[in-house]
Amino acid sequence: MAIDDVMVWPLLDTFLSCLHDAFAHHADPPGIIRHQSGNGNAVAQINPHDGFNECCEGLAWVRLAGFGPAAGPNLAANATVNNCFESWGIQIELGAVRCWPRAGDFATPEDWAQNAELVALDAAALRRAVTCCFIPGNTDHQVVMGQWSPLGITGQCVGGRLPVTVSSYAGDCCDDPEDDVTPG
Repeated sequence: MAIDDVMVWPLLDTFLSCLHDAFAHHADPPGIIRHQSGNGNAVAQINPHDGFNECCEGLAWVRLAGFGPAAGPNLAANATVNNCFESWGIQIELGAVRCWPRAGDFATPEDWAQNAELVALDAAALRRAVTCCFIPGNTDHQVVMGQWSPLGITGQCVGGRLPVTVSSYAGDCCDDPEDDVTPG
């Protein structure tokens, strides 16, 4: 029997679609918008053979940051509910990075100002991916948007990330063990 993810993957896919929509209105959209896995910052890849740098193309992502039973207006952790957990909090990270100005060289104040504006526009697109795409008319999920925070320069990348917690119902609870009992 195959197991489908009815709770997390559909939300991640929805947020990826929302990112595409939000960046469609951006003057200089990232060249790469994708799902990301792992923990911490999405690390842009640099091809050692041709020097292709995902950061310099612009990279935006949706990443699963965690999930667990949750309740209340802030979707706080809640381990006191039954085994089938009525509500889950799915922590999702949206992020975007760009090349820092003149990677490996000295940048002018104008270069930094231009880069800072691009990072701010990316932050606005991340916010719009949540407020304009996911929330309106959505009665199935409660959404708690966290605070956007900048990422330090790593691997010639600079940008930021926006945490979002979304409520969901598991929908994949285990069968009742009494249903599996075969009469003797």
